[in-house]
Amino acid sequence: MPIMYANPQERLLDEKTLPVVVQELKQRAALGLDSDSIVCDPSSSGLTLEVALQLAELLQPRTGLFALDLSLNRINVNSWDDVCRLARGFLDAVEYLDLSLNYLPSLQSLTQDKVAEKELKGFRDTLSLGSDCNSFCGDPDVDNCTRNARRFKQEAYGFEYDGWS
Repeated sequence: MPIMYANPQERLLDEKTLPVVVQELKQRAALGLDSDSIVCDPSSSGLTLEVALQLAELLQPRTGLFALDLSLNRINVNSWDDVCRLARGFLDAVEYLDLSLNYLPSLQSLTQDKVAEKELKGFRDTLSLGSDCNSFCGDPDVDNCTRNARRFKQEAYGFEYDGWS
């Protein structure tokens, strides 16, 4: 089972509190724990796009994170280019990233941006943009988002989805 770091003070993460959380996370990783199983869960912490980009800069590849759950924040992204930039920054530091339930562009608009679509598909199952509780609907893009969300929950939290379709 992964070791969790979940913003224990339940701080709203902004420019002032972000360095404190990153320092706590680095201290947790430095305790000699198995760094391949640390999951950071600052979901619902009020992260905006600007603060999330700062967090990506602060989390160097050697921070020791396995998965980062940024779901349910206030990350308001107007273009798929920004989603790619954000994912690129984090996926250099973690194995799995969840950006679901933020304010992302509609999935249907991704087909209009072929460059972003190709880059996001290149992240394969390491990037979660959708909800894990959706049923499969037959649309390959939507179903892929659901699969990736479930993969994130399985890898990060050990959830099982036997029998779900």
